[in-house]
Amino acid sequence: MSFRTRELSVLSEFDLRGGGLAALRSRVDWRGGLIKAIAATAADLVGTAARKSLIGVGVMHRSSSARERDSRLTLLEACEQGEDDEILTMLDEAGKPSFINQTDPEGWSAIMFACDNGHYETVRLLIERGAAVNQRSRLGTTALMIACSAGFEEIARLLIENGADVRLCAQSGWTALMEACSGGYLSTARMLLEHGAPAAQSSVHGDTALMRACMRGDVALVKLLCSYGARRDAVDRHGNTAVDAARTFAQRPEPADKQHREIAAWLERTRHWVTPLHHLEVLTAARATALLEAELLELVVARWRALPTEAAV
Repeated sequence: MSFRTRELSVLSEFDLRGGGLAALRSRVDWRGGLIKAIAATAADLVGTAARKSLIGVGVMHRSSSARERDSRLTLLEACEQGEDDEILTMLDEAGKPSFINQTDPEGWSAIMFACDNGHYETVRLLIERGAAVNQRSRLGTTALMIACSAGFEEIARLLIENGADVRLCAQSGWTALMEACSGGYLSTARMLLEHGAPAAQSSVHGDTALMRACMRGDVALVKLLCSYGARRDAVDRHGNTAVDAARTFAQRPEPADKQHREIAAWLERTRHWVTPLHHLEVLTAARATALLEAELLELVVARWRALPTEAAV
């Protein structure tokens, strides 16, 4: 299920039933998480496909701005399909900078559609022409979250290099890092963390990136997150921690449960590890060196401050 389909499902629940976020909340728990909750919501929404079809072909009430609306939808469709030549033509003919950042009724912009479908060159083109990389949809989604949800690391890197904020979160509290961890994209998660993504961030329901990694049984991802300060004691709205998630999944009779048992045991064994240097096995050489230099400098300064005033002078 693409990010676009997931978000349409949530919005349909919200628009057609009223207060749909409350209905969705009843589906969300730490065992299934947001992704499965959205998938379940999508399954019983009869009107979603019809609504999306109407939006896609541009069937709208005609008005004085109907031509502009049709052009906007055509731009979004071209970005969804990666038709770069057509996109350039439309942008040149539009003649106004704001055209590139106009959205569909769900708040999705051209760059979001390009990210959802993995069109790197289209994303690069849109950025060069002034697309807003931190623009949000109705649910607070950004292009970076969309790219990370599918593991499009090069697109995510391009967005970050051009000002995408790794710390932004959607209305649900979910971040680009949570999306990457939910998909098991280790290298994408590492890149986000290296650029300052908060490993300890919690969603409105208490979900964390570490919990997502534990549920997946991804040992390397769990260790990486812990090396960046992920909170092992964080609890979701049911009072469960990442260790609880790993233990629960470890009880299932499936091959992947070996990894869940390993994660639960490792989290317990290393629960007193409080600094990144405890996690040398997952640190890059550059990061380990930088951390050691910082620790050494801090130690020297502390020792100098402890000296008597005369000796210090």
